[in-house]
Amino acid sequence: MPKGRLHFRFTSRLVPFPSATGMTHIAPVPEDIAATWKAAKVRRLAGTLNGMPVRRALQSHADGGAFIMLGRPLLKEAGLTPKSTLVWDLAPDPKPEDLDIPDELSLALDQDPEARARWESFTLGRRRSLTYYVASAKQESTRIKRSVELTHKLRTHTLYGDKRHRADG
Repeated sequence: MPKGRLHFRFTSRLVPFPSATGMTHIAPVPEDIAATWKAAKVRRLAGTLNGMPVRRALQSHADGGAFIMLGRPLLKEAGLTPKSTLVWDLAPDPKPEDLDIPDELSLALDQDPEARARWESFTLGRRRSLTYYVASAKQESTRIKRSVELTHKLRTHTLYGDKRHRADG
């Protein structure tokens, strides 16, 4: 498709959404825009939310509706409240594989070759999830603690999903 055809500007609202980690919020994406991105196999988006740079995933409800998830840290950073109008300016992420790994995690992985090897065997989505766990900590000391804990669990195969497989085997 020609450049610009997948770039959209639209407004939405915050909708409370219970998740496995607690309450978060989602922003519904207009059906026609979501359908265009899905047809083009776009999963990661980059652009702005109320003028603030963002990189997010396009997600889908079981009923077919599409949305963008917004956690508390992003809401706070953007100064958004439940009554805020969200102005999105989004296009496909030009580098969907890029992962902003916190320095603390990168250093911990560099110091543990077994953990690094296992990390590299994971899908990008799994690495993104584990990265978020570390990056979501407010204090450097907490990011360090989580990084050390995570590399230990990678090396010893004691991540949450590993326990399930161990019990099955």
